[in-house]
Amino acid sequence: MVKKDTRLTLILPNLSPVLTQKINTPILPNYFKKIMAHAVFSAEKSGLSRVFLNYFSETAHVGRDLPLAALTSKTNALHADPCYLHADRDQILLFSDDLTLTNEESLALISEIQPLFDEVGGKLRLTESGQWLLDLNRLATVSFTALDDVKGKSVQGHLPKGDDLEQKKWIRLWNEVQMQLYISPINQQRTNAGKAPINSVWFWGAGTLTLQQKAWTQVQGHSTLLQQLANKTNTPMNASINNEEKYDVNALTSGEYLCLLNEFDLEQDWLATLNDVDNKILKPLWKQCKMLRINTLTLHIPEHGTYRLTGLDCWKFWKL
Repeated sequence: MVKKDTRLTLILPNLSPVLTQKINTPILPNYFKKIMAHAVFSAEKSGLSRVFLNYFSETAHVGRDLPLAALTSKTNALHADPCYLHADRDQILLFSDDLTLTNEESLALISEIQPLFDEVGGKLRLTESGQWLLDLNRLATVSFTALDDVKGKSVQGHLPKGDDLEQKKWIRLWNEVQMQLYISPINQQRTNAGKAPINSVWFWGAGTLTLQQKAWTQVQGHSTLLQQLANKTNTPMNASINNEEKYDVNALTSGEYLCLLNEFDLEQDWLATLNDVDNKILKPLWKQCKMLRINTLTLHIPEHGTYRLTGLDCWKFWKL
């Protein structure tokens, strides 16, 4: 029996670098290539956070920043996420992942730099999810850049922009935070332990947030942001699925489903992981789509694009 209006969107994070290397094309797994060949492709360079937010928002967010601070604060707020700035020739690169920062270290570092935020009427705090949030007396009048859009890249061109005096104030504050963190005993301990120092913060996440309630029948995946968006929109969230588990296609009834797979680790054997995904997830989904039991299957690869496959697309024999 055909299931009516069953649509599944599957997000495969950190797979974009694999697809941008044409040398990898011949070794991609069978069903992944089938879907790519038969589906309608739309290029999209959005990072994972923007992908999540746009899937829950009434309108797409296309500006520099993403108003995600509103998820964890009812006041005027900014994210002030800890990061590591690395000088590389004539540019400064920003890194914020895998910093192995403990809550104790976060609280100590926040205490050290808190006095610097008095000028902007800000109170820096650690959230339950481990993020650093800056509550402000009034909303900042400059624009910021979302963290996802700066990770691993040069900060040049992504610093606060707006009114000249306000812009200079926020950039000066950013520099003062770096100077204070440079002499932090916590960072000395981290350096001695072979860890990257927390030598800066990144301001972002300003603005109001308008979300679409119950945009999805169910979401699935392991992500703090995805959980926050599901909670805010009263969307049911199921247990996460890893890349080695078989997808339970029989659990899909009529509705729209959003599923996030674990991030692909490109430092490990990504091809073995992708083969597991192909055999245990993409293969059964392809078959269900071909039998018209799934109306639409969408593979969304952040920073690359989307592959939208319908049941009729599967029967286009003239494609690979």
